[in-house]
Amino acid sequence: MRDRILLVDDDEVIRRLLARAFRDSGFEVEEAGDGVAGLKAFSAAVHPFDLVVTDSRMPRMIGAHLAEQLRQLDSELPIIHLLGSHGPAAKCMPLGVPTFYKPFSINRLLEEAKKMIQQREQH
Repeated sequence: MRDRILLVDDDEVIRRLLARAFRDSGFEVEEAGDGVAGLKAFSAAVHPFDLVVTDSRMPRMIGAHLAEQLRQLDSELPIIHLLGSHGPAAKCMPLGVPTFYKPFSINRLLEEAKKMIQQREQH
């Protein structure tokens, strides 16, 4: 079974671009347009997600709140945070959540995703 990623971003262009990059790298990807939809998708998943990639600023639920909710459901869940600036939102994420500041290298994001999933599988 392929590694499963939940990709949560309200910017449809960015979400589709990242989803395609992850799929082209062999991941199975489910997309959500905001934190509420992401939490719903995570909770309803038949097969668990191996990683969540979430944007910071989204309507209805910001990325930090989504990460907190997801960590209550799975305390070891790998999460990657995408952020548009070095502002105060970066300090809101739970500990151990790597942050990628836009613009970032998609290849570096893919490498980090693979590394985080491998580390989880080793535990």
